[in-house]
Amino acid sequence: MTQPAANTVTGLRDTDGDGVADETEVVASDLHVVHGILLHEGRVYLAGEHDVWVADVLDDGTFGELEVIVDDLPDGAQHGRPTIGIGPDDMLYISIGSSCNACA
Repeated sequence: MTQPAANTVTGLRDTDGDGVADETEVVASDLHVVHGILLHEGRVYLAGEHDVWVADVLDDGTFGELEVIVDDLPDGAQHGRPTIGIGPDDMLYISIGSSCNACA
């Protein structure tokens, strides 16, 4: 779970199999306004206000070392919390918010 205001990503664990998380652990921190999260082929991709990071997901659910793969996302102004996904072409797609509510 991303927590943009705290600049963290928290892992949730369901240890007793009842479908409810009973343990939490901060698995990444100091990620400026981290919002978008994507798990794909054993890796986690995280999108923040201006950056995209990637890391391996380890067997225990934590992350390996995060690597910045984009550090210059355009400013989304009022809507600066990007989402992230993989397309059918296996390319990474990142949404960028508009700079206004009713652009002309």
